[in-house]
Amino acid sequence: MYEAEDNIPYDVSEEAERLICRSLDGEITVAQRARLDQILAESPEAMALAQRI
Repeated sequence: MYEAEDNIPYDVSEEAERLICRSLDGEITVAQRARLDQILAESPEAMALAQRI
């Protein structure tokens, strides 16, 4: 069976995934947003995931 987790690239950290989800849910704090921005700048895989969702 196809699972949502199957779409997550292996190179994307759980932290990045969690912060992307919090951002999509509108529940991200300023500090978390700054950390997410840093992760996205450093990780093309995380950036691609954030843009795909």
